[in-house]
Amino acid sequence: MAELTANLKTFERQINLRRFPVKDGEIMYAGGIGAVNTSTGEAEMASDSANLVVGGRVESYIDNTNDGLYVNLKVGCFRWNNSETNAVTVANLNRIVYIEDDNTISSNPGDNAVIAGVLVEIETAGVWVDNTPSGIAAALGIILPESAFSQADAVADLTDNSSGTSGGDTIAEVTDVASAANAIATLAAKFNATLAELRQGSFIATAE
Repeated sequence: MAELTANLKTFERQINLRRFPVKDGEIMYAGGIGAVNTSTGEAEMASDSANLVVGGRVESYIDNTNDGLYVNLKVGCFRWNNSETNAVTVANLNRIVYIEDDNTISSNPGDNAVIAGVLVEIETAGVWVDNTPSGIAAALGIILPESAFSQADAVADLTDNSSGTSGGDTIAEVTDVASAANAIATLAAKFNATLAELRQGSFIATAE
């Protein structure tokens, strides 16, 4: 396009509101959790079903029996019901929680692991969940699943034949053969301890 030579009327929309076509025959209930089917791009009430991602809170009642209607879904932090069978607890704070149905949050991923958002707070009346993309992305970074990375090949422990004594967190000044042996022992112990932590976290395989 050519550069402007006059004022431009630029359209604006609220970044936390998204508009989606509604699934054929679906009834969207205001205040419930709305989801979008990634195969069709259509909105429906959230459930533990394949191909669904949470779109946000349903902003108005929509009866799409005759098809052709759209719904606004709002992202933000909302209070939903806590699951009775797989209740969210303080152990889930700042972590990903899941959809049980269109108004209930679960600590269990269920069959399809439909992410509801990040648990912010627990009250007697329900649980507060942040479903903003930035909130979910941050939480996923904290609890990155093992499937998200490739495990490195096994690395064997160092065999220390220095006959030295490990100095813990400090390598003393090397002044003779004995202190050199101690330095080698210290480095070997630290290296092997690091390998043990990496194996425990499944970052590297365990040496056979």
